[in-house]
Amino acid sequence: MSKTKKVISVVLAAALIMAMATVAMVSASAATTIYFEKPDAWDAAYAYIWDDVANNGWAGVMMTDCGDGLWSIDAEPGANIIFTNGTGGVGYQTADNVVPMDGSNCAYLDGGQAANGFGELFDSISWKTVETGEDETTTAASVETTVAEVETTVAEVETTVAEVETTVAEVETTVATEATEATEATIDETEATEATEATEATEATEATEATEATEATEATEATEATEATEGTTAAVVEGGIIVDGTDYTAEAGAEITYVANLKTPNKIEDVQGYITYDATKLTVVEAVTPNIYGAIINTGEAGTIYFNATEVNNGLDFTTEAALIQVKFTVVDGTNTEIALTIEEMTERNGGSYFTDSQQVNADVTVAETLTVPEVQPTGTTTVEPTGTTTVEPTATTVVDPTKAPVEDPTGITGTTPAEKPDTPPTGSTIAIYAVLATLAMAAAAVVVLRKKVNG
Repeated sequence: MSKTKKVISVVLAAALIMAMATVAMVSASAATTIYFEKPDAWDAAYAYIWDDVANNGWAGVMMTDCGDGLWSIDAEPGANIIFTNGTGGVGYQTADNVVPMDGSNCAYLDGGQAANGFGELFDSISWKTVETGEDETTTAASVETTVAEVETTVAEVETTVAEVETTVAEVETTVATEATEATEATIDETEATEATEATEATEATEATEATEATEATEATEATEATEATEGTTAAVVEGGIIVDGTDYTAEAGAEITYVANLKTPNKIEDVQGYITYDATKLTVVEAVTPNIYGAIINTGEAGTIYFNATEVNNGLDFTTEAALIQVKFTVVDGTNTEIALTIEEMTERNGGSYFTDSQQVNADVTVAETLTVPEVQPTGTTTVEPTGTTTVEPTATTVVDPTKAPVEDPTGITGTTPAEKPDTPPTGSTIAIYAVLATLAMAAAAVVVLRKKVNG
C-alpha cells in the first residue's frame, strides 16, 4: 500500500512541475510594463497609479528612462494611471487613463502635444505598440531554458516511476503469496468455528423458540382473561398529537381545539407568525384570533396557518394572558404528528422588539400552547366496577315446614319481609341482592300455596 502511494506522489509531483512550467511561460508573455513617450518640455516622466486597493501617491513616482524619449513603469492591467512631470504643478499632467487589459508589455502612451502650465491637457491620448526585441529575446531564452529543465526533470521522474513500478510488482507478488497462505489457514479455522457456532446457534434457537412459545401461550391466556373480565376499550396508540412537548390522544373523526396563549409585559404594536401541522393527518375546520380585531389569517396553504395583526393607536393588550390564536381541527389520523407555533415578529408599542439577537422570543414573554381533545369512549362491553364490596348478612334463616300452617304476618303479607328501601340509588351489586331476596320470597309464597292445597 505504501509503495502505491509513493508512485502516486511521484506522478503528482511530475504533473505539478509541468504545470509550473506552463505558468512560467504564460507569466513571461503577460507582462505589465507600460511605456510612455515623454514630451520634450518635461525633464522626466512620473506615473501616478491607483486602483481599488492602493495608490502610489501624487504626483506619482519617477519612471525608468529607456532612451529615445521612452520611459517605462510596471502597472496592473485595469489600474488607473496619470503621467506627470513630477512637480505637481497645474497642467503638467495627462488626463486619466486605464492600463490596457490585454496584458501586452509592448504598449505605450503617445504623449502627443505637451501639456502647458495653464492647465491644458493633451489633445489626444492613444495606446500604441512598440517593438521591445531585447525583452522578448530574453524572455524567450528564459522560457526555453525552463522548458529544457522541465523536460530533464520529467525524464528523471519517468525513470523513477519505472523503478517504482518494478518494485511494486515484486511487492504485489510477495503479498499475493502470503495472502493465499493466510487465506487457506483462515478458511480451515473458519470452517471449524462455523460448525461450532452453527451447533450452538441451533441449540440456542430451539431453547428460545420453546421459551417464546411458552411465554406467548401464557400472554395469550392472560390477555383473553383480561378482556373477558374488563371488556374491550378503545385502542390508544403511543405517539399521538404532540403540542409543546405534551402527547395528546385523539381518535380519527374527533374534533380537537388548539390554543396558543400569549402574555407580554406591555401592550404590543404588531405580531406575526405561523402554525405548522401535518395536512395528511389533520384538517382545519376554523382558525380565529378571539382577542384581536381585524387580524389576517391565511389557511390556504396545506400544512401552514399564517397570521398577523397590527394596532398602532391603542396597541394589542396581552398584559393579561389571553388566547393569541385558536384553531379547530378534524382528526384524520391522530398518531405521530405535531402542531407547532412560530412567532416571527412581535414589537412593543414604543418600537422595541420582543426578540433577542438570535431571533428567539425573550424571557419577558410567555407563550403557552394547549390542545383540547374529546375523551376517548370505550367500544364494546363496559364492565362497571363497584366502588366497594357489599356483603349482605342474612338476619336469620327461615325454614318453612309444609306440615304446619303459615304464620300470619300482621302486615297482611305472607312470606319473607322485603328489605327496606335504600336511601341511595341501588348499584349493580344491590340490584343482584334484591333479585335474590325476591326469588326467596316467591319460593316461600309457592310453598304456602302448596301447603294450603294439601290441607284443603
